[in-house]
Amino acid sequence: MIVELETEKEFTGVMYTRGSFYKQSEPCFARPQPGRRAKKLTLKFPLDECQTVKDGELYSNVVIVQHEPDLVMPGDAAFAVECDFRKSRDLTVNAEMQTKDR
Repeated sequence: MIVELETEKEFTGVMYTRGSFYKQSEPCFARPQPGRRAKKLTLKFPLDECQTVKDGELYSNVVIVQHEPDLVMPGDAAFAVECDFRKSRDLTVNAEMQTKDR
């Protein structure tokens, strides 16, 4: 499963699958390189890892976007993501969210 986060402004937070915050290791956890900010983060993990739930040909997970690396704050978000292999299709999903500058 591949989940990409692309932001307009530089992002200093973290992105991870539910249950992976304390371990903070790839492939279930992504952060900008130390001392750097990024406008794009990518999580790329096998369907049998990172607490992915399999139901037949449907794989689901929850991805957390956290703006502060160590604290959950208002404006952070959780997204349910799925890979559905029951039907063949080519689909790109985009989501937008607004946050206030701190």
